[in-house]
Amino acid sequence: MSSYRQKLRQTVVCVVATLVVFGCIGIWAAAAAHPARAVIDRFDSALLTTMKQGEALGFSGRYDKLAANVDEVFDLRRMAREATGGAWVGLSARQRSAHTARFRHDLIRSFARQFDEHDGERFEVTAVSNKAGRQREVSTALVARDGERLPIRYRLANNNGQWRIVDVVAPGNSDLSGQRHDYARRIERDSDAPLRARTPRHTADHRV
Repeated sequence: MSSYRQKLRQTVVCVVATLVVFGCIGIWAAAAAHPARAVIDRFDSALLTTMKQGEALGFSGRYDKLAANVDEVFDLRRMAREATGGAWVGLSARQRSAHTARFRHDLIRSFARQFDEHDGERFEVTAVSNKAGRQREVSTALVARDGERLPIRYRLANNNGQWRIVDVVAPGNSDLSGQRHDYARRIERDSDAPLRARTPRHTADHRV
């Protein structure tokens, strides 16, 4: 091969490689800038702050600290509706409100119980992917000091321009499919008497 052709080939290879790199950077930048990821970054930051103060706050303090964050980034009514399944349509407005409050309490309690202390852990977003219905899935991990990773997946939906979490799956924290039967059973149990919407007491950590 002539010196001219060799140089030309090297130039083409370099140009293609550069375009690939810049293309990847563009994709990574778009994923990093996606508003769905920003929601998870914000919630991860709140979790990490709570973990660092976990022992001093105690369970009740962690619950109270995380409650406002959960209210801000989770679509609790939608999650409660999906967890109860088809039985939701037969509920009165008061019953729906009561079940949403109960779902909210269980969700906050789960986070307050599982993220209770800090030993050098950090959160790391690993992927942002498109899902059906114009939803997004943000995969993140709680990375321990020794490198052990706890994967967490959040599914988010856009409601009137605002991205909110509609599902969360993590080891030890059952997803909506696992909760559906429990909530449906509660509805059947309470169907004979109207439910009163209330904010559950959380002075102690009791499992469902």
